[in-house]
Amino acid sequence: MKVVSIPVDSSTDPSSKSDASIAPPSPTKPPLVVFFFIICWFLANGTTVLLNKYIFKTMHFTNPLCLTLIHMTTQSILAHLTIDYFKSIDKVRVDPIDYYSKLLVIAAVFCTNICLGNISLRFVPVSFMQTIKSLTPVCTALLQYLVFRSRLRPSALMALIPISGGVALASVTELEFHLGGFIAALTACFLTGLKFVLSSQMLAGRYKLDSINLLYYMAPPSVAILLPLVFFFEKDGVVSWFAHPERSNKDFLLLLFSGLVSYVLNVTLFIVLKATSSVTVTVAGNIKTVIVIGVSIIIFQNAVTWVNLLGCMIAIAGCCWYGLIKDKWATMGTLDLGKAPSTYQPVEKSEKLPQ
Repeated sequence: MKVVSIPVDSSTDPSSKSDASIAPPSPTKPPLVVFFFIICWFLANGTTVLLNKYIFKTMHFTNPLCLTLIHMTTQSILAHLTIDYFKSIDKVRVDPIDYYSKLLVIAAVFCTNICLGNISLRFVPVSFMQTIKSLTPVCTALLQYLVFRSRLRPSALMALIPISGGVALASVTELEFHLGGFIAALTACFLTGLKFVLSSQMLAGRYKLDSINLLYYMAPPSVAILLPLVFFFEKDGVVSWFAHPERSNKDFLLLLFSGLVSYVLNVTLFIVLKATSSVTVTVAGNIKTVIVIGVSIIIFQNAVTWVNLLGCMIAIAGCCWYGLIKDKWATMGTLDLGKAPSTYQPVEKSEKLPQ
């Protein structure tokens, strides 16, 4: 595959994972080893989301920009150690012109996307935030049409209907609805789609960047973007939180641990994508979402109704359906993933999409 998909740090989106540019699946890994890394990915993914919410709600660390900065700093250091020092993963060489003219633009979108995800997580329950993220395929479809003038195949279009309907049902019945958190989560969905569109337009056919190489190039500029933002918007809140007399070493360690877990999430994603297929990741990602929603309701005791849960499940089922359809068309070779996402069909068959 030629399209670059950038992994989401705080709560990874299954649909974007399945598009990551990776090496061919490895047939040598025993099934038990593959299963082990899938479980590790499950745990890292769920822990990242739940721990972030715990930090906001229970530890009262109400500084989402600073939390994102901690994650980006941790990931930047560990990605450089993994690639440059330990040489565990081959470094993908990027032309300096491409880095400054293209990758930095995508890095800005990448950073903003993660910040908005954390902002939404501060204000709305995990279950609602995860449901809103199901709209990512819908947002990507809209942006693809606006940028590439490409249209969805009928089967993929049908899959977007339950996603939109499920999110709408969950939104109108959400008992802890917060407009700011809802707008932040919805904007993050659009930025995930924009990130995909920019990647496919700017980097198609040039680089195959796995999740670790993406962090290697995206995390450092993200730190540079976040530092002044934290200073101007959250400095007082951060200083007040750290100076609180009841603050313990456990609180500091949990902040650092959240950054470490977010990096482990990307490492396990890298291994799972190499050892399995994108179909496996799509299905596993949606199962993970269901588990995270269930666990979050138990831990944080947020009030939900059966109608609200029904909306969540409809949206997640639609995402799974959409992902399977997307992988089906990609496997059949009916679309060039370097030119358009897998379920998109150009308006004119001979039309070349922008590179």
